[in-house]
Amino acid sequence: MAEEKKGVAILSPSERLFVEGWEFMQTLGEGAYGEVKLAVHKESKECVAVKIMHLDGDNALTLDCLKKEICIMKMLRHDNVVRFFGERACGKIHYLFLEYVDGGELFDRIEPDHGMEPGLAQHFFLQLLQGLEYLHSRGVAHRDIKPENILLDGYDVLKISDFGLSTVFRHLGRERKLTRCCGTPPYIAPEVYSGAEYYAEPADLWSCGIVLVALLSGELPWDSPSYECPEYREWCSQNCFFTPWSKISNEPLALLKKLLRPGPSKRYTIAKIRDHVWCKKVYEIMSPSNEALAMVSPTHRASKRIKVVSSPRYSERPESTVTASQPVSGDASSAADVNETLESSHSVVESFTQPSRFDELIIGTQIPCTPGASQTSFQRLALRMTRFYTKLDSAKVWNRLRQAMKTLGYDSKPGQDESSLTVSAVDKRKQSLVFKAVIYELRSDLLLVEFRRSKGDGIEFKKIFKKIKDLLSDIMCKPPSIQ
Repeated sequence: MAEEKKGVAILSPSERLFVEGWEFMQTLGEGAYGEVKLAVHKESKECVAVKIMHLDGDNALTLDCLKKEICIMKMLRHDNVVRFFGERACGKIHYLFLEYVDGGELFDRIEPDHGMEPGLAQHFFLQLLQGLEYLHSRGVAHRDIKPENILLDGYDVLKISDFGLSTVFRHLGRERKLTRCCGTPPYIAPEVYSGAEYYAEPADLWSCGIVLVALLSGELPWDSPSYECPEYREWCSQNCFFTPWSKISNEPLALLKKLLRPGPSKRYTIAKIRDHVWCKKVYEIMSPSNEALAMVSPTHRASKRIKVVSSPRYSERPESTVTASQPVSGDASSAADVNETLESSHSVVESFTQPSRFDELIIGTQIPCTPGASQTSFQRLALRMTRFYTKLDSAKVWNRLRQAMKTLGYDSKPGQDESSLTVSAVDKRKQSLVFKAVIYELRSDLLLVEFRRSKGDGIEFKKIFKKIKDLLSDIMCKPPSIQ
């Protein structure tokens, strides 16, 4: 049973255990079918992200999609793609074991209505292109590129994640057109939104262009790429005198005009994008300092000065000391439409670098557990900008949180154990936005209040968090100093 500490997400040691030697520390994210948790080995401190999906065994389509996602991830190994380690199932619960990326989501680094400095935007954009180029070289279309599906590690290395909508579009040199309309409306290409057949590569590149707009301006250009949307019509008429375009300088704007062409055959390719003057420009930028990152994470991170020309630099990253190369165990079949393709392709990859104690996760016995955080290992918490620290007791914090939601006109509902608060709101685009507030006890005199987006646009979520933060600024304190 959970410890009797009302209003705080704390678990007893037996509840935190996932399998022998491993324990859950934090919920990293959640969605329609389940959640992603951080699992840490108690002795070695190795970390793995565990995607937990609760699927109805009678839903063949959902199971096929999961098998397809697994087969695609088995094909992939690249610095800019989240690594897949393995999977297992316990009844209707399926577990995917993934690389833990501790720097948070890309949207967390985007300042609403402002974006980020151009040099840092270029740094992330070029890495995104590098990861996407690799996916396309393997014949894989992502189909849901957006900041919420892009992760960063502690050294600002970008990782493309979430392959739930991915598919294989090319195999043995033969390319097929895609027909499924999927993705997130503000990010998808007009040919995808229209429901027509489309080519995979220009559609993914369009989404990268929208990500670049968000990085440079802190907002999205339209709700959907259709002529029913006035902002999109203005863009097609080459009217760039309103936001977000008016916030973007001439060189990247010129690139966006080539990248966001409505006709996919006229859209810039990756080679042409890299050859553009803005992508060749050398920026000298400062990544966030220790002091700045301390406001969102107790983990010590070194600041560094980087120069970006045409590709990210990885030489400054230390080699991992807790991983070993092992073959991937298990086999999986793909969804029907790419069954033969995936089965023949994933065998090309013979091994992955993965945690040396990972076999325990694959073959271990499942022990029931519930969401929570370790009191002694909170240094492992993922970097997240939407959090703050307070010295108030949990009862007073919950009271202030409920008052803030009421003031802002948001519906809120406490969790069963009263250690979380689920909030429902509507963003300025009239879209549903759902998030959770969770309190973690770091010390007897210090609480961490964390906000996690469950549904909706990440940038709009950050705008709402800023409003909440303004209302609660009087109860916030500086973060602890952790060595």
